[in-house]
Amino acid sequence: MSISPSGFRLRACKFTLLLFAASLPGIAFANLMPAWLLVSLKSQESIVTTDSSERDKLVEAGWKIDGTGGLQSEGMTGAGPLHRLWRATPNGTERLLETDAAQIPMWVESGYTDEGVVGYVAAAPGDGRITVYQYRKGDKRLWLADAATQASAKDSGWRLQGVHFWLWPAPAK
Repeated sequence: MSISPSGFRLRACKFTLLLFAASLPGIAFANLMPAWLLVSLKSQESIVTTDSSERDKLVEAGWKIDGTGGLQSEGMTGAGPLHRLWRATPNGTERLLETDAAQIPMWVESGYTDEGVVGYVAAAPGDGRITVYQYRKGDKRLWLADAATQASAKDSGWRLQGVHFWLWPAPAK
């Protein structure tokens, strides 16, 4: 998946093949991990985690689970890497989710630390997939899935940038 930091639009040319393959029935989900999109509107941050302990600590600290789905643990047709990045600022921590590996060096040069690939997200919509939208307010970014959280963010001045990626359907328990 490829997103331009200036326009946050999907670069369809890179994903034509991925989009086609992602729409085919019968794609295996053998490497699917549970994943949670968490948001703190108070601190204006979003994060995706596959670690239930991290999820629980964030929820205890007041974060909200905004979406529950899955990430592939390995690359596959129809999937792209999701990087988690962060940097300390005088006002706290800023977090980023990036699906365009070519953008990582630019973010690192801007002071972000790349935590690496947390997993692989779907490159196209599909049955049961959870759409994750990117919002922006000044230089800050949020990733949201829940309609009520999105409405609250819009009411607080956040502007929709578009679809950033899709989480796979949550793995069976």
